[in-house]
Amino acid sequence: MLHEATMCLLTAYATHRTLVLTTNGWRFTPSTWDTFMMPLSTCTANDTRDMDPKNQTASARVVQLQSLIGEWNHSPSNFRPRAIPADLARRLKTFHGDPPTWWVGQLVSFLLRPQPHLQPTIQTQGEKMGFQRPIVGLQVRRSDKVNVEAALHSLEEYMKHVEEYYDLRQQHEDIKERRLFLATDDPSVFTELNKKYPQYNISRVEGSATAASVNSRYNKDGLSAVLVDLYFLSMCDFVVCTFTSNICRAVYELLQTRHGDASMKVYSLDSSVYYLTYYDIHYLRAVYNHEARFVGELSIQVGDLIHVENYLFGNRDRSLSGNLRNGSTFGINKRTGKRGLFPSYKAVEEIVEENMGEYD
Repeated sequence: MLHEATMCLLTAYATHRTLVLTTNGWRFTPSTWDTFMMPLSTCTANDTRDMDPKNQTASARVVQLQSLIGEWNHSPSNFRPRAIPADLARRLKTFHGDPPTWWVGQLVSFLLRPQPHLQPTIQTQGEKMGFQRPIVGLQVRRSDKVNVEAALHSLEEYMKHVEEYYDLRQQHEDIKERRLFLATDDPSVFTELNKKYPQYNISRVEGSATAASVNSRYNKDGLSAVLVDLYFLSMCDFVVCTFTSNICRAVYELLQTRHGDASMKVYSLDSSVYYLTYYDIHYLRAVYNHEARFVGELSIQVGDLIHVENYLFGNRDRSLSGNLRNGSTFGINKRTGKRGLFPSYKAVEEIVEENMGEYD
């Protein structure tokens, strides 16, 4: 829901329209969006009388969440590729490792501004845990995701990257205690983590794993627990998670607003390609020629546009999905229509620059 709303907000901003976010009866809780988050604006109804008179119809002036989802699924859109506002492009490309995610992060951060009543809950939980930095976050999504949209990853796979992070930091600073914050929908993970890694100071939001389970997450308390987990994950220095989870992607987005450049502060164990829901077209541009050497490889020429498929919206075989982190990338050459593997270093990120208007 958050990422669908983000895509609507992005579209509204880019087309100079007003987003009316209607969440009565949404699936997560009988309450509405602004029970936990601040309203987007003072415009809360599809009433166009006070809007820009240059637009003649209500549909031209208002972006509604429900009406756009089907369009993004079945037709191409100018805003589906990874894009950034043209007026920010030069600075973002110079100073940030992942400009499109920085841009999405600003929208997600705006949408997730908590209501005042949620702040004491966050503060109380932080005090109970003794939340301190440096700290690494673990987001372990199990239950309904495993073997449906994601594979099961052992704790050892997660902790390998946690230990590498701390080992690197230990080389240039004295870290007296290795801290870990755990967010999960499986209560047994906390017990397993404590048993296998007693040398870590492990904290969690009390009761959040139970509240986030499939049977409990669709109520007011369950949603509150997930939001609090999301907040503390976004306050971590480094996070290990899985991009097949919306929570993991939201953490990566929010981290962009907490640091100058957080493009290397999340490690995903599955899909290595970050994507926003319905914002899934990921392009690379070839900078070196490559001639296929075996069946399954892709020939590319300098300048070729390559569509990199991610796990959820592309190839269901995760072994042929995105950047494989072994020096190879799987994609489709838009010039030839052929798909296959090619050396990752022979292509660079292609970022679309859209004229979305100046900031107010």
